[in-house]
Amino acid sequence: MMGLMLAATLTWTTAAPVEGLAVGPSGDVYALMFGGSAVARYNPDGALKTVTFVDGTAQGIALGALDTLVVFTVDGNGTSRIERWVGKSFVDAFDAPTGPRIGVGPDGLIYLASKRDGWRVNGQGSGEPFGGARDCIGLAVGSAGAYYLKGSNTAGVVAYDGAGAVRWSYYFPDDGSPDHAPLRPAQAIAAGMAGGLYLAFPDGFERWTSDGTLAETFDGPAARFIASNGGRTFYAADGTTVYRYDSQATTPVQHASLGVVKARWR
Repeated sequence: MMGLMLAATLTWTTAAPVEGLAVGPSGDVYALMFGGSAVARYNPDGALKTVTFVDGTAQGIALGALDTLVVFTVDGNGTSRIERWVGKSFVDAFDAPTGPRIGVGPDGLIYLASKRDGWRVNGQGSGEPFGGARDCIGLAVGSAGAYYLKGSNTAGVVAYDGAGAVRWSYYFPDDGSPDHAPLRPAQAIAAGMAGGLYLAFPDGFERWTSDGTLAETFDGPAARFIASNGGRTFYAADGTTVYRYDSQATTPVQHASLGVVKARWR
């Protein structure tokens, strides 16, 4: 990758391949493992703290206030549910309108997305749909209710504000539009600092600012999962290895003018 190249500042090995990744407000890292049956909690330096065994088969995890673990699960009857845990203690569960992509906003609302639709729900499971989620295979929720969606039929990423309006977007491959930067398809996304975004690629990562400017690049593995709590540190998982990256740039090192283009999920 071109631009600023930073190596991982820390790595550690998990007991099983990572199937989902999230970072809590405390900075602790949560890894979904063992076929969706357990979530391991690590401190930021990779020391194992606890293992929580969820009730259903987990397909996605996110963190709320006070490191409340929010899990999208499917039970033996095929019913989709949201489970909430604090440490090893079960808090509650309710039916999920969609999933398995999951995130938690700064106001505590739970964002759920699938290839069909997207919903924003409260702690009792009631809420309303949000726009742009058709064909969604990636979801990241940032500050002030802003959210990002990665599509499947196109390789684009679209950034929305809390009201559901498009802030910026890009698509791959280039369609010739002057407002459409020809960028590569991302494998995974995570909310970054100050409303920005981290993206994972087969050969590393990029950090984008909230206005759609490429600010920083990192060399790294072809990670399937990345996560951040909105700070300068983010984590990536590749099989049984978790990598920690500490962003260092304070000004953009490379720019791309994206403009705002209409979301075209097919």
